[in-house]
Amino acid sequence: MLLIYTNKRSRRRRTPMKNPDLPKPDDMHPVFHRWLESLPLLEDKPPTTVCAYGQALRRVAYFAEIPPASFGPTELGQAALTDVVRRMRSSGEVSKATLNQTLSAVGSFFDWCIAERIADEAPDIRRIRKISKLGADRSDPEYYRPAELEGLFQQARQPSPSRIRWPARDLAMCAFLAVLGLRASELTDATLDWISRERLEDVDGSATWMLQVRGKGRKTRWLPLSDELVDAHSLWHQERQDEVETLQVAIKHLRDHPQGDPERQEKQSGEEERLEDRADRFRPGPDRPLFLTNEGKRFTYRQLHYWLTKLNSEASLRDRSPHSLRHTAGVQLAADGVPMNVIQSLLGHASVATTGIYTELAGGELVGVLNRSEANTLLREALDGAVP
Repeated sequence: MLLIYTNKRSRRRRTPMKNPDLPKPDDMHPVFHRWLESLPLLEDKPPTTVCAYGQALRRVAYFAEIPPASFGPTELGQAALTDVVRRMRSSGEVSKATLNQTLSAVGSFFDWCIAERIADEAPDIRRIRKISKLGADRSDPEYYRPAELEGLFQQARQPSPSRIRWPARDLAMCAFLAVLGLRASELTDATLDWISRERLEDVDGSATWMLQVRGKGRKTRWLPLSDELVDAHSLWHQERQDEVETLQVAIKHLRDHPQGDPERQEKQSGEEERLEDRADRFRPGPDRPLFLTNEGKRFTYRQLHYWLTKLNSEASLRDRSPHSLRHTAGVQLAADGVPMNVIQSLLGHASVATTGIYTELAGGELVGVLNRSEANTLLREALDGAVP
């Protein structure tokens, strides 16, 4: 007789989770509907995802006990959203997968709100996932093929009606990510004093522009900048200085033409203060961010991701994460025959002491490496015609 053993546990059907009485879409604030309408255009989301994201935000409103008509970014700070996530987990009504999707929707909502100047900052979704022990999904190890990278570089330097684009800066940011292979956090943390000119014992004994990267685990690595990277950075730095000078001219004009009417004086004073604040944010300084948003602030990761999403869309490319540009650097260097140990030093995968890095540079292992990469060659093609 054949005995068949079955696992009763595996045969037991899971009881469907309760579907809470979510707010109706028509009851939600207009900003909710504007965000939903943007998803197919800016994030290339299919109708099913748009529907799921809409339900996700209505779920947040339900558990946060926020009136649908009042729902907006100001109602969801870091502490409030953390509490909402805890309520969802303890309710037994929301699965882990649904909760992860809900947080993705919240992140998308805040990205859009920041781009539309409805919000100034977003909750730290990654930290909330960690606290809630949800675990963030790993980014796929994707990279840009040469033709795609060429399209990205070319599109980056083109004027755009988007309020989050700035051609000179965008090309430089793409270059630092795709040629140097910087992590997203390294790019957003970078300050102007990371770049310096060092005299190394290379072929001609001339000084080389270097980027001192303070990366993961507080480890520092020195990276040589190719001529193309220096040119890309110079273009952005010059436009940044031009912005400050333009603002200073506008401030001087206001001061030279004071208004006689008290009401107009107050309005003029407010405008002068706004211009001075913007000029101060863009004014270069050793501890100032290397790259700034159009508002003159340091990029957050979500703003960086949203910026790349927009740029990919304009270039008719598939959406990818900023980390894909780091993968691109590694792939291109490997394809160009650069030894793996050199690539590891360049990308910061191995722990190397500062003196060790200088020894490698003096030996010529890293100096000139970037000049041989195809990503750097494509950057030169994008720069042709852009350098005054």
